Formats: sequence, C-alpha cells, structure tokens
Amino acid sequence: MRTSPPFCPQISYLETETGRKLGRYRESFELNVQGIAAPQTFIAEFERDTEGRLCLKGRLRQDAAGPWWFRAVTGATPDGRRALIIWRKLTGNLEHDNLLLDTWFTRVGYSAKDS
Repeated sequence: MRTSPPFCPQISYLETETGRKLGRYRESFELNVQGIAAPQTFIAEFERDTEGRLCLKGRLRQDAAGPWWFRAVTGATPDGRRALIIWRKLTGNLEHDNLLLDTWFTRVGYSAKDS
C-alpha cells in the first residue's frame, strides 16, 4: 500500500459555516495555534452494505503500524475565526481515505457545523 506523507505543504480549506471550498490549495497561512493533538494511527477493515456503499467492518482501531495517521491542530486566524487543521496520511485509495476521515472526525467529536 503506497502512502503519502502527512506534512505536505499544500492545504485545501473550507468555509466552516457552509462547508464550501474557498480555494484550491494554499502553501502558507497565518494561524494562532491554540492546541496540537498527539498523532493517532489507525487500522480498519471495510465491507459494502446492501446498497454497495463502503462502510467499516467493525470499528476503527488504533494501531501504531496502521496506514491512517491523523493529527488535529486548533487555532484562530488573524481575523479571529476559529480554525481546525487536520493533518492526515493518505493511502491512495480515495474511498477508504475519505471514509476514515469521516469516521475519525465523528469519533473525536468535531462537527463541520461548529462556528
């Protein structure tokens, strides 16, 4: 399984209130960092439901050798808006990577609707 490093200098970003993508990629931005979470690494198994949608088979499990790696950074932009940056390692399987991101996001209690 090929993975990409989690410290890529390009970041896609979304507007918190709408989830609308604000730009393609940025190489840098200002952020007053308020917290950096410890990295978490996971393994998972997958299956398809009766409608063919990908879902987890069992639970997302922490494992130091797992291919999925996440780290959250919280802070504020210079104009005072709250910001959440999620660093993650990608495996190259977009469907698996996105399902793991959604699952991790819910597991740690974040919401795209927070403002």
